[in-house]
Amino acid sequence: YSREGPLYARPGLDEFFAACKDKCEVIVWTAGLRAYAQAIIRSIDKHNVVKHCVYRHSKWFTGQAGYRKDLALLGRDLDTTLIIENTPDCIRGYQQNGILVEDYEGGERTDNTIPALTEVVRALVDSKLTVPQFVTGCPILSKGPVQTDVGDYIQVYTLNVGLWKPGQHTRVNRDLGAR
Repeated sequence: YSREGPLYARPGLDEFFAACKDKCEVIVWTAGLRAYAQAIIRSIDKHNVVKHCVYRHSKWFTGQAGYRKDLALLGRDLDTTLIIENTPDCIRGYQQNGILVEDYEGGERTDNTIPALTEVVRALVDSKLTVPQFVTGCPILSKGPVQTDVGDYIQVYTLNVGLWKPGQHTRVNRDLGAR
């Protein structure tokens, strides 16, 4: 997170990248503009784990509520594609490939999202299951309805950070209107 101030990286990000480095193709897909996204990636990816970055583009980013990230545009096998996202609309249509996480804005609050995701990714790789098979049976993920930016509800898998004591907040998509 770095809107209007310093960059805050979630705790455990280096360990997450280390766990993914030789076992996953990491692609950053962001509503951010190219120069902004490149600067963030340079700052957080010290070991060149991120292989590609999909920036804000008219093919998928409308700037209106309800935009989604069409995983088919990546040209990757969906059986091996996992999207980790903080905006429910972005995984619409690909809920069995997605994990919804809480927003992050830095600060003093304890955030164990990345250590939990590191555990999930390691377990996924070791399982030899497809992503949809793993996501639907993973005990640290909970399926339930989440309200989207357009006001409807979709069933998504969320990281059950109850074990990690997450904070409670109102979900706000800050990419809408921030052009």
